[in-house]
Amino acid sequence: MTHKREDNQYLLSTATAIENFLLAAAAKGLGTCWLTVVVVCQKELKEHLGISAEKDIVAGIAVGYPVEDSAFNTFERSRVPVEKITSWLD
Repeated sequence: MTHKREDNQYLLSTATAIENFLLAAAAKGLGTCWLTVVVVCQKELKEHLGISAEKDIVAGIAVGYPVEDSAFNTFERSRVPVEKITSWLD
């Protein structure tokens, strides 16, 4: 959560701080998930949490200890290899 500004520089600063937080949490053995969906339901969250309208919710972060053998963590995902969707320009 941050104060709104017209130049939107706060969004860049906040995103950088979030990335650093996620990296620090991983270094401590924590699992994280950057939740941007909170932006969609910002009005309701502000009302529920008593947050001023002058502030802007930029993201949410879920933090916890990962359960390595959880079905969610062992789910096989099919992804297109990065080489098939990336082209390098010289």
